[in-house]
Amino acid sequence: MRHLTIALALAAGLASADPAAAQEPTAEPPLADQISDISRQLLDKLRPLAQALGVSFPDVRDRMEPLIRAAVPTPPPAGADWAFDMSFDNTTSVTGDGAAPEEGRQSVFNDAQACIARFPDRGPVVHFRRIRQGGLRGHQCVLAGVAGDEAVLFSETYVEGPDRHLTARYTAAATVAGDAAATLALVDPVVETNIALAAAIAQLSLDGLPSARVRDGD
Repeated sequence: MRHLTIALALAAGLASADPAAAQEPTAEPPLADQISDISRQLLDKLRPLAQALGVSFPDVRDRMEPLIRAAVPTPPPAGADWAFDMSFDNTTSVTGDGAAPEEGRQSVFNDAQACIARFPDRGPVVHFRRIRQGGLRGHQCVLAGVAGDEAVLFSETYVEGPDRHLTARYTAAATVAGDAAATLALVDPVVETNIALAAAIAQLSLDGLPSARVRDGD
């Protein structure tokens, strides 16, 4: 089994106990620098995944960096107490005897209704796709919900073959403290770009799934 987990966070505009200090230009790094930092962190964590899959890391970097930057929302007005974070987890399971690995095995969904049944508390489905790639088949469910001033987008991609399967999960969460309307305004423009990023991260492992092998120590 191959397993990689990453959790990153970007927070900006955090309220200060001293209103004057909060307005100081040096109170926090510029947003562009913060986005660059989260992009570097995410790409650093993607490096071992690319190496495990035998994928050229420069190619991964060139492919992923624009998606990462596009997935980070534009901040709310100055002084708002807000935060945004993204995380992902890709797990590939392969057996050496040709039998189907049972741990983590799922059903392949044919429609969005099945996503709702699997994740009844994640909110409505904002994206669903069926996946067919060579002899592999699967699906991607993306759900998004808002509770008070917190918004969460969750994606799960599942793909299987006779002796292997892949589960790739991606979560993006945002909040503007005490302001539900501002939270919606923050995340609405980046729903599609976060869906695209989730699909791209899953695709890295999906591209390596046909050639995945059981390794010593697995």
